[in-house]
Amino acid sequence: MAEPPPEQASEAIPPVTKFMIWWEFRLYTVYGLILFSIEVGWLATYLTDVYNEPDLLSWPYSPYILPSLWIPIIPAAIGVIWTLAMFIIVTWVPKARDVFTKRWYWAAVTGFRILAAVLFLIGAALKSLYLPLPLGSCDKAYYWRDRPENVPKYTPPIFFMLPERTGKYGKYGPCQRLVSIWGMEIALV
Repeated sequence: MAEPPPEQASEAIPPVTKFMIWWEFRLYTVYGLILFSIEVGWLATYLTDVYNEPDLLSWPYSPYILPSLWIPIIPAAIGVIWTLAMFIIVTWVPKARDVFTKRWYWAAVTGFRILAAVLFLIGAALKSLYLPLPLGSCDKAYYWRDRPENVPKYTPPIFFMLPERTGKYGKYGPCQRLVSIWGMEIALV
């Protein structure tokens, strides 16, 4: 059986596939680029603050601080690069659109999304181990959640050590910023 000419092959794409391609590279691109960029920016700022306070990287502070920030930054950064690359390819290389009808491409996209969701979930779970209780609230941010034994009495909790940031809508304490990152990761899952 002879292969149809390229003009006829693109006409044979089912309407559902055409809609998925349109969704993927129009709406999802903008949505994904904005959300992943926000997540990378928030995590990078918080990570810088943590590295500027080397005491937070050792006992008595939680050993989950660094992993909870590094694990979700990886899929967020890959998501920004992937989304931007796909947008550029689809916009300026029309022949490349044919690859988006292949099953292997959709398997790769699905695999990345599942991996990203798992990594965001792991990052959120690790953050929940040292966020103040109740989760999502900063009412008890300046008290030790689980004070380790043998910690000197006046050792400050993590949120005393990190600086406040001033944003468009006022000052954000380190706890509010971490709760926002935690909520964003849960939303991205």
